[in-house]
Amino acid sequence: MGYLLGYDIVSSSIKTSLLEIATGRVLARVISPASELEIIASCPGWAEQHPQIWWDKSYQEMNDLAGGIVFALNYGLGIMRNMGVAIEMVRAGGANMFLSDIFCEAFATVTGSVVQLYDTDGSAGAARGAGIGAGVYKNTEEAFASLKPIKTVEPNEKWKQSYADAYQKLEGVLNLKLED
Repeated sequence: MGYLLGYDIVSSSIKTSLLEIATGRVLARVISPASELEIIASCPGWAEQHPQIWWDKSYQEMNDLAGGIVFALNYGLGIMRNMGVAIEMVRAGGANMFLSDIFCEAFATVTGSVVQLYDTDGSAGAARGAGIGAGVYKNTEEAFASLKPIKTVEPNEKWKQSYADAYQKLEGVLNLKLED
């Protein structure tokens, strides 16, 4: 499964969308800033913008999209935790969003789990997980024995509190929406 990232840079704002290729579905969309981007009018009839503003806002939006996906995944893991599942390590294919070092570190930090990336994609990992649940494999070690680990990502203690504060705000809004 692949994804496309699109930017729409206009004088008033920057819009960023993450699109799933297989379905054409927009998975996430960010628009910034909340007010119009600064326009410089040094002479009558002129309108200019600093390209650095576009870069800074685009970078910020990419981080916001990745953070939103991390928070959504963490919300799902929270449901599992509430059911008594202890999550110490997440094994994932070294593909899609897990190709991004920023995403991997954010995911590990927000979830409080070690991320072990393997030389595979998400669908093969999901099949192995299903095999564990169905009893085809005795345990995770057996299920992942034929895969090569390519990277381990630990939670970043420096950013833990900042991510926790941001997640708590999002979770509060989400819970209010679910109550409506």
